[in-house]
Amino acid sequence: VVYYMQNKVKDAETQFSKAYGMSKTTETSCNMGAVTRLKGDRKGALKYLNDSSAAEAKYDNGLISIQDGDYSSAVSNIGSFNTFTTALAKLLNKDNGGAQSAIAASNDSSALADYLRAVIAARSNDAAGVASNLKSAVQKDSSLKEKALKDQEFRNFKDALNF
Repeated sequence: VVYYMQNKVKDAETQFSKAYGMSKTTETSCNMGAVTRLKGDRKGALKYLNDSSAAEAKYDNGLISIQDGDYSSAVSNIGSFNTFTTALAKLLNKDNGGAQSAIAASNDSSALADYLRAVIAARSNDAAGVASNLKSAVQKDSSLKEKALKDQEFRNFKDALNF
């Protein structure tokens, strides 16, 4: 798990494979699914994740649903987790209010979370929210300025793009 958290996918896979080989449990299936998804094998990941009853396995299944464009399933699978990904899934599923609630409850203060808040604000026609969240996002990560200036989400909020 430490390797996984450090994004050392190959090392994590080696250790997860050993554990899975010793005992196929909810946790080992979930771990194998997570690392298999990170390697880009969604189909293989689903085989592992579907063998696990862990909430984290359903969450990872939701990540795959987002990648597959099945946003309704993503929201259903992610469940009650309040994360950036939950907010993204809800936004993609056209639930602006749910997305706003999820990102607020996530306590995620990263630049990308602020950028997502700005997108949510744009889709809710909240110019002040677009401006304040983009300003915060760009202060934390200046590379987001160029992205925001080109992002079609903000095409109707050019006044809010004064960084």
